[in-house]
Amino acid sequence: MEQLKYNVINGNYYISIPTRLLSDNVKGFITELNDFLQEKKIRRFFFDALETKYISSVGLREFLRLKQRGYFFEIINVNKDGYEILQKTGFSEIFTVRRVLREISTEGLELMARGSTANVYRLDEDKIVKVFPQGYTFDEVRMEIDKTKRAFVSGIDVPISYDMVKVKDSYGIVYEMIDAVTLAKELNDHLENEDEYVRQYTDLMKYINKIEIGKDVFTNVKSDYLSKLKNLEGKNSTSRDVTEKMYKLIEAAPDEDFFIHDDYNPKNILYKDGELILIDFGRSSYGHPVFEFMGFGAFYILAGVMDDDYTIKSVGMKKDQIIRTWEKFLRLYFPDADEERLEKIENVCLCYSSIRAWIMASLLPVKCEPALRFCAENFMKYYEAGGKDTEILNCITE
Repeated sequence: MEQLKYNVINGNYYISIPTRLLSDNVKGFITELNDFLQEKKIRRFFFDALETKYISSVGLREFLRLKQRGYFFEIINVNKDGYEILQKTGFSEIFTVRRVLREISTEGLELMARGSTANVYRLDEDKIVKVFPQGYTFDEVRMEIDKTKRAFVSGIDVPISYDMVKVKDSYGIVYEMIDAVTLAKELNDHLENEDEYVRQYTDLMKYINKIEIGKDVFTNVKSDYLSKLKNLEGKNSTSRDVTEKMYKLIEAAPDEDFFIHDDYNPKNILYKDGELILIDFGRSSYGHPVFEFMGFGAFYILAGVMDDDYTIKSVGMKKDQIIRTWEKFLRLYFPDADEERLEKIENVCLCYSSIRAWIMASLLPVKCEPALRFCAENFMKYYEAGGKDTEILNCITE
């Protein structure tokens, strides 16, 4: 019996299944596995089948007994033949089973875009690969594929995703290659068309935020923000009184089931032949559309304290253009609102946006106290000016 092999990655145990798990070696493997699980006191782990050629029915029954005893595990890196057998026998309905991923190299590939959450390379004439940094889990990357596909079938124009790949120790997603530029670049290069581009931007946001989306793939955006605020509690100089008000304002947002991209800005929209294509669905969720306003509204807030280098890197636009676009967008979104009502709506939207801006400032690689203080002060300014009046949010969903 070969010695039990395992790896620990990000606190997770990956236990290798023998090359061939047959009736003559399964007992020894399971005995050693049981001793190992008891010694390490773990109930959750991964079975790695990367080097496994065959698992007998006796081996599969032992896996079933492990599950019945309360162990939680997934079988990963299963080859094509093994995956088909597990599907045909119904074991893929009992266990979570993942096929082995195709491995590719980015060496020599054209780097098309560099972002905070991923880099994009040109794979060939028809495809690109979006490579996530090390630390992004299989489930996180897989979830982006699932969200993108769900958005597509819900009527949102998105890039078609093909498959998930391994790039050294990272994961990637292969997407169709779309010969387009970002809306942010189009806005920068053709200022004479700014009004039309902002109108299209506004219309697309109105459209996607009226789509009711499935809760099986998407998370609750309100819960996501409450979790972020809780995780940042006491980790910077902002007073507890201010953060408690932020927390209560998020809680006060109406509950809805509408699709929320949660990073809706001109850099995450492609422009091709007069049409807009939405990209980057990693943060997508469901909830009230005010959370969508926070995506670009946060940059409107940060434009008051950060420099052009930061806003160009983050959203592809200079500060003055962000401010101008926000003002035009708000008037287009609420065409029937008079000045007084528009001001009330803006106070609420920017009060929420200040929360996101504060979270973003809190997560900067180098702590930026002036930005944190500025975001907290803006939150309180809009809060006292009527930003806490969440009843006005009903006008967004009317």
